[in-house]
Amino acid sequence: MTPETRLKNRVVAALKSVDALVLKVHGHALQAPGWPDLQVYHVSWFGHLELKCGRAVTSTAQRLIIAQLRRRGFPAYVLRDRADPRLDDVSRLQLEDASGIGIGSELVWDGTGRALLDHIIAVTV
Repeated sequence: MTPETRLKNRVVAALKSVDALVLKVHGHALQAPGWPDLQVYHVSWFGHLELKCGRAVTSTAQRLIIAQLRRRGFPAYVLRDRADPRLDDVSRLQLEDASGIGIGSELVWDGTGRALLDHIIAVTV
């Protein structure tokens, strides 16, 4: 399992634990490329999250879609785990805009849904 898949599984489980509905977006031939990995629906926050680990970069299509969503008023961010799984026991999450610029503070994440949702709300609202 790739680091990004592990992160996606943890994020989805954490958000569902606080009663969020999470739609995992899987690319296919009839869909334009670049759509963020997750659509999150919660009473406190709705938005799109593209998940990345380490120094993985967003594609041009991903940056374009995130920028287009944001320009139209829809929350869309990259959620990056900056932790090195070989060295760190916990995730170090950072929200980024479409250009890769960090927004707000880094979250040393304990894996709970409430901590993740509270951080997203505090940084994006």
